[in-house]
Amino acid sequence: MLLDYGIGDRIVDVKDWYNGYIFRKSEIYNPWSVISYVYSVVIDHKMFPEPYWANTSSNRIIKDLLWQADDEMKKELDILIGGGTIEKKIHEDITYDDIHESEDNLWNFLFFTGYMKRVSLMTAISE
Repeated sequence: MLLDYGIGDRIVDVKDWYNGYIFRKSEIYNPWSVISYVYSVVIDHKMFPEPYWANTSSNRIIKDLLWQADDEMKKELDILIGGGTIEKKIHEDITYDDIHESEDNLWNFLFFTGYMKRVSLMTAISE
């Protein structure tokens, strides 16, 4: 898309700012942000990347879950903020109604909303 609009020099910026969704083995960029960024740069080539997603929804659910987090969850969040990784099982059947039923559901919510991504697929070891 960037090449089509003559702004191929911005590919690194787009990767740094807007990637993060992984579907199976494909890495997907945030479509709203990429389109908004391309539009902005085409109008003004001096534009810098922006967090276009910042005003698209409320983060109230995340704030509520973080307020309820225990010490262990806070330690794991510190690891992530520091650039580390943690290992969590993700449940695909969680709905919004289930979010407050368990602290573990925070990880599901962060994963499925694109705040976190999978960095490797754990393989089962048979005994």
